[in-house]
Amino acid sequence: MAKRYSVASVKDMGPLFTDNPNNMIGQDGAFSIPTTRGLFFYFGDTVLGKRRNIKSLWYPDGFAIGNRDMAEFGDITGMLTNTGLFCYDKDADGGLSQFEYVTDSDGNIRQLIPDKPGETPDKWRNWCLHGIQIGETLYLYYIQVEMFGTGFLPVNFRVHGSGLAKGSIHDMKFTRIEGPHGGMFWLENEPMFANSVVDGNDGYLYVYGVRREKFGVQRCYVSRVKPSDIEDRFAYRYWDGKGWSEDLTKAVSVLKGMPNEMSVSWNNWLGCWLAVNSYSTEGKIVAQTADRLEGPWSKPKLLHTVQLQHHGLPYPLLIYAGKEHPNLAREDGRILAVTYIEFEEYYPHLLEIELERPTRRRKD
Repeated sequence: MAKRYSVASVKDMGPLFTDNPNNMIGQDGAFSIPTTRGLFFYFGDTVLGKRRNIKSLWYPDGFAIGNRDMAEFGDITGMLTNTGLFCYDKDADGGLSQFEYVTDSDGNIRQLIPDKPGETPDKWRNWCLHGIQIGETLYLYYIQVEMFGTGFLPVNFRVHGSGLAKGSIHDMKFTRIEGPHGGMFWLENEPMFANSVVDGNDGYLYVYGVRREKFGVQRCYVSRVKPSDIEDRFAYRYWDGKGWSEDLTKAVSVLKGMPNEMSVSWNNWLGCWLAVNSYSTEGKIVAQTADRLEGPWSKPKLLHTVQLQHHGLPYPLLIYAGKEHPNLAREDGRILAVTYIEFEEYYPHLLEIELERPTRRRKD
C-alpha cells in the first residue's frame, strides 16, 4: 500500500566543509557511508588552493577548463579525483563542523582510489559512488570516466565502467579489486553499480546502478550479493522482474530519470524504502517510495526545487548529485538531510527537508 506524504518546510543549511584547514575550495559527489570511525563522506573531484583571482573554477582564463590541469590557474594548487572525510557529530543547529579529511603524513588531503599507470586526471578519472563497511574493511565503488578537452559543457567525459576498491577502516589505504573487464566490474553498456549500497537485513546487500539508454533516458537497475561475496563480480544477481538472475542482460529497470547519484534507505517515519535523487540538472530534487527494495517504486514526488539566479556563464545551470544522508536524519526520518551540488558553488549544499505526517492511500 503506497504511502502519502508532503513537504512541510525546507531549511537551507548552506554549503558544507567550506571552513577547513586543508585548502579544499570545492568538491562534488558527497556520498555518506556509516562506519565505526564516524560517518564517512566520499567525494569526487576535489579542488585545492584559494578562490581568488578567478571568476569561475571552470572558466579560469575565460575559456572552458576541459581536461586541463587546474593547478595552472590563479591560486588553484591542484585537484584530486576522489577524497573523503570522517564527520564525527552534528552541531546543535544540524550543521557539520566536526570533521576530518583523510590525509597523508604531511596533513594534505590524499586521493583514496589509487591510479594505475597512465591514469592522469587529464585522461582518466575515478569518481566516487557509494560503499559499505564489512568487518574492518571499507568497500568503495567508483566510476571510471574518460576526459575530453572540448564539448558542450566546461568539463566533458565519457563513462568507461565502474569498479570496486577495498581498504582498512583504520589506515584508509585502498587497493582496486580486479574485475573481468580490464579491471572494471561493469562496462559502459551495463548499469554502473553501485550508486547505493543497502543492507536489506535479509542476508543480502542490494546495490543500485544507472545506465544511459536510448534517447538519453537514464534507467536504474538493482542487484544483490551476499556480504561475503562482495568482491566476486560473478556472485551478483540482478532483478529480472520476477526473481534474481545471474544474467545481467535479463535485468529490468526499477527506477528511471535519475543520474548515477542517488540514495536508497529505510525511512522509519514513512514505514518504507525511500529513494532520493536529482531530476534533470535544473534544480529539482525528488523522492520515490517502495515496500521492497526491488520495487515497485512510486512515481517521483518533488521535494524541493533549488532556486538560483542565472550565473552569466556560457553553459546551462548544473545542479546535480542530489541524495539523502539517512544517518543525519532527525525524528526517525521525518526531517531529511539532503545535499546537492551547484557547479559554480561547487560544495555539497545541505538542505533539511521536513515531511508532514504520512497517511495511507486507500486501495482502488
